[in-house]
Amino acid sequence: MIKLNKKVAQGQRNQLSFESKLFIRLINLDLNQIDEYIEKELIENPCLEESELYDADKLRIDTHTKDYSENLLNVDALEDRSKNLIEYLARQLNLFEISREEKKIISSIIHLLDERGFILSTNLEILSSLEDKKILGLNEISIEELIRKAQRFFDPPGVFSRSLQECLKIQLELSNNPNKDVFFRIIDNHFEDLARKDFKDISKNLGVDQAIVKKCLVDLSELSFNPADIFPEIETSINFTEPEAYVYEQNNKLIIQLNRSSKKIKVSDYYKKMIKLEKDQNSEVFLYLKDKLKSATVMIKTIIEREQMYENVIKSIIEVQKDYILKGERYLNPLKLSDIAVKVDVHESTISRITRNKYISTPRGTLNMKSFFSNKVKSEDSNSSIAVRDMIDELITKENKKSPLSDLDIKKELDQKGVNIARRTIAKYRNILKISSSIKRRVK
Repeated sequence: MIKLNKKVAQGQRNQLSFESKLFIRLINLDLNQIDEYIEKELIENPCLEESELYDADKLRIDTHTKDYSENLLNVDALEDRSKNLIEYLARQLNLFEISREEKKIISSIIHLLDERGFILSTNLEILSSLEDKKILGLNEISIEELIRKAQRFFDPPGVFSRSLQECLKIQLELSNNPNKDVFFRIIDNHFEDLARKDFKDISKNLGVDQAIVKKCLVDLSELSFNPADIFPEIETSINFTEPEAYVYEQNNKLIIQLNRSSKKIKVSDYYKKMIKLEKDQNSEVFLYLKDKLKSATVMIKTIIEREQMYENVIKSIIEVQKDYILKGERYLNPLKLSDIAVKVDVHESTISRITRNKYISTPRGTLNMKSFFSNKVKSEDSNSSIAVRDMIDELITKENKKSPLSDLDIKKELDQKGVNIARRTIAKYRNILKISSSIKRRVK
């Protein structure tokens, strides 16, 4: 099994191998696109031939299909859920006076951003994705220089970051925070300690006053932890794509059935025999067949590895989100891409590629794989942000319409349930739910 994090680490000095490039490409594609790719290769590579077809009816289970919240796009126009952010960045890019080549590169990076506006790909992976665009003279250093330029000049602040820590440091830099140098040291060396409010130890280890450490926490809490959060998600209609897996309930257990390409392929026995019979190993025929046989073998192997990777990722997601599938959104557990990456031992960018614009058929309908991920809200029950929104919605639905709950009232109700969030966060979730303020909800 190819592991991109290790492959990239081993190949920093060189370009990615053909096998690694193909793996990166195939995990981006959905099943419809995989079928198209196989069809194209069957035409172009004589050493590949189609085997028996899968029985599609046996692989599919009829389920109710719900509306999705994303567009399905081909591999050359992949976007995350943050479509508005991408369009916003693209408009800014058109205003910058930089070379056409730089615009092409930054445009490609924009389309690699995750739903937070973060970059998960390594510079080598970005460089590899640009090869077909015929941009000469590029290396990992020049990619890094463009990323740093984008971090300084694009709005919202913090976009193009590689991590939450970097996102916060960029915002401190852009705001000319007078304590930024000290804050940088705290973020770099004691970020988790700061989250635990371990002010005394941080102060002692860094030799700074506790007041400065506390000020750091206050200032950071006023920054954006998610640059794309200011952009609402837009519901749009989409074209249907095959789900990557079917999940169905049996005796209160979830059974996972991986969906596969409708085409099965194999290396041609005829051409394998032909190359063995070829006496002149330097002939054009021999070299041609050798190259095509190798390409066919790698392709089949990589398709199998893609299936194995998808199966491992989907199983890991379903293990965490069983209650969400069976009981509804309130039971969505906090889950990050990095959590699944650790479970299946791959880079986070690999999980981002696998879950982008892919779907799973479940008893609740066909769900976007991104919907299984949610940020954690600080609480005794470790509720996800979506679960908390559902709780707020229920409280408002059951309220006395003549004396509706204010955001402060809702906060008190949630506090009693062990969910501790700020009043401004409640207002934000209420706006996402398109629920008016208590004053506007009051019935006279």
